[in-house]
Amino acid sequence: MKVAQEVGPAVVGITALTGGDFFKGGVRVIQGTGVIIEGSQGYVITNYHVIAGAQRISVSLDHDRIYGATVVDKDERSDLAVLKIPGGGIYPKSVWATRRGSRWGRR
Repeated sequence: MKVAQEVGPAVVGITALTGGDFFKGGVRVIQGTGVIIEGSQGYVITNYHVIAGAQRISVSLDHDRIYGATVVDKDERSDLAVLKIPGGGIYPKSVWATRRGSRWGRR
């Protein structure tokens, strides 16, 4: 429960539009999730297959905050992509465990 409370705000929704003209049809909407990995700079990590071929990408932090995103880097083989949302705000970021603080499984 504590992990979900700490990491939850950094989990974002990703929407990617691919294909033709929105008004003429042929547009595909692909949705996925991502995680903010650097809150002060607005970097988000997601899956490559979510943003592959997208002409427009948006990141939803919550119902009131939706930002356009640009692709910083991507790797099809590992199915990872790094996006950037506009800086200037402090976004929530995920909390990463250190090896020392990590535990495997449940007892």
